[in-house]
Amino acid sequence: MNIKKYTLDPENKPSILKELKTLNILHWDNISESNFVMKQFTAGITNKVYALVDTTGKAETLLLRVNGRKTEEIIDRDNELNFIWNLSKKEMGPQLYCVYPNALIYQFFEGKSISSEQMRGKKLRTLIAKQLAQFHSVPTDEVKNRRDVFDVIHTWSQNFKKLSTNQKQLESNTKYSKIIQQLKEMLNKEIDCTVCICHNDLLSGNIVYNQKTESIRFVDFEYCSLNVPWFDLANHFCEYSGFEMEKQLLPSKEIILDFLTHYLASRDNCKLSQVEERDLKQSYFAVRMFMLVSLIYWGIWALVQSQISEIDFDYTRYAQLRFKFFEQIVKEVKEEFPNKDWLF
Repeated sequence: MNIKKYTLDPENKPSILKELKTLNILHWDNISESNFVMKQFTAGITNKVYALVDTTGKAETLLLRVNGRKTEEIIDRDNELNFIWNLSKKEMGPQLYCVYPNALIYQFFEGKSISSEQMRGKKLRTLIAKQLAQFHSVPTDEVKNRRDVFDVIHTWSQNFKKLSTNQKQLESNTKYSKIIQQLKEMLNKEIDCTVCICHNDLLSGNIVYNQKTESIRFVDFEYCSLNVPWFDLANHFCEYSGFEMEKQLLPSKEIILDFLTHYLASRDNCKLSQVEERDLKQSYFAVRMFMLVSLIYWGIWALVQSQISEIDFDYTRYAQLRFKFFEQIVKEVKEEFPNKDWLF
């Protein structure tokens, strides 16, 4: 892996091609400018991502990611590289070709990002469950940063206080930061909070399906951390509702249990019929609780982004949607588990 000290300008196509020719990637040293295409993906709301394509088909397609403005306020880039390095060794993450102060050039996984509809379908849902179980099994011994989701939320909350003067947003930040601390205390008593490597951002756009091999790969690891696996699962289920937080799209209890059955069977290397009912019941409770954590996580994330991002996206509205959704879901969860020691 190459590490450079100068930044890349994605608007300067000739300079990008010149850079590629220095990286010793098969066939890229012979590509002419007329055969070089940069295609920008438009779905991301944190960074700018480009496919680097050789139209002759001789060189493999690469990806260029240019970090969003001031994203160091929410993302530890050294931490991200550490996780990509660990995941790539287990063939769970992409090969890194070059790292710049503002960008990465890395491997492109063959296939297409799935749609929200595909993600909710039985076939891909099962593949995702199995892949996530394997992802969570990657050894953590070489991971340097041991911070979990609660530490990250606390950091984002503190950063937001420094960035904003909007009283209404500051009040939301304070309210939900307090709830997160109460949730942390409650969950540490109720749930096995052993950590593993988690993706933490498994929306449909970060899941690639290769139809030829009928396989799933996860992409975009900047929010990776050591975390409780139930957060990764819960966050994925929250993403069923999309950016607009459409409650009717959330998975039913039956769908969550079906997903968890495949996840636990893959994790424990056993048959579906061998998954213990007790494990399934505990897993379901953990996932429902961590859905609350997920909604606050992305709500506070959006508050920070509203102060720093140059991407054309209404982060303030996104934060409001997440917090409103939290208030809806927490009522349901309290009714579903009335005998728990609720702290808020």
